[in-house]
Amino acid sequence: MPLGDGIRGNIASVDPSERALLRDAFLELNRRFYPGNRGDGVPGGVSWWFKQDEVHQATHVHNGPAFLPWPRELVKRFEQLLRQVNPSAVLALLGLDAGSGVL
Repeated sequence: MPLGDGIRGNIASVDPSERALLRDAFLELNRRFYPGNRGDGVPGGVSWWFKQDEVHQATHVHNGPAFLPWPRELVKRFEQLLRQVNPSAVLALLGLDAGSGVL
């Protein structure tokens, strides 16, 4: 499967070069910062990576009807950030059939 084709592979079986692209994109998310300061109306001054954690913490919907669609939306937004860093990066998933020993 060509790099950047948008198809999510199982992280246990993706090509090492694709895995490296994903790793490097994660690291870059932690180097890029939103403008502004923590005290702003929409807090800034945090890395793109950290902002994803803030959004997750501020929007816990684990006990309601939004539980199923909201995590999908978080993953979609996260992958969009990864693609801004590197358009070839694809968020790989862990297949439920893969044992922890394969990683």
